[in-house]
Amino acid sequence: MLRIYVREPVVIPADTSVNVPVRMPFVNLRTAESDWVTESKQIRPGLLAARTLLPHDDDYAAISFVNVSGVDQSLKRGLALGVAAPCSSDLVRPWGIPVTTWPCSPKVRMITRQ
Repeated sequence: MLRIYVREPVVIPADTSVNVPVRMPFVNLRTAESDWVTESKQIRPGLLAARTLLPHDDDYAAISFVNVSGVDQSLKRGLALGVAAPCSSDLVRPWGIPVTTWPCSPKVRMITRQ
């Protein structure tokens, strides 16, 4: 598990979605190279962080936030956002391969209203 922190100060305007740059400092040099996944969570009332797949190299890592609080929300540099768990490479579909051809794609069931 890696801890996730806000990389730079960010203001998220009311009723908008913003990608917030994050950093994930490695605890030790033996951290396996992997993609990382975060869970969605409410950071504050009305400020929601999306579940996100992050790369091992965090130079351009960002988490999408949605502000539905009705007021601007500020995030300070270094704010702890939680943890990221390693995501096995066999669970990550390579870019450009349609879901229908990927071996582990879930079956989609259509739900219709009557």
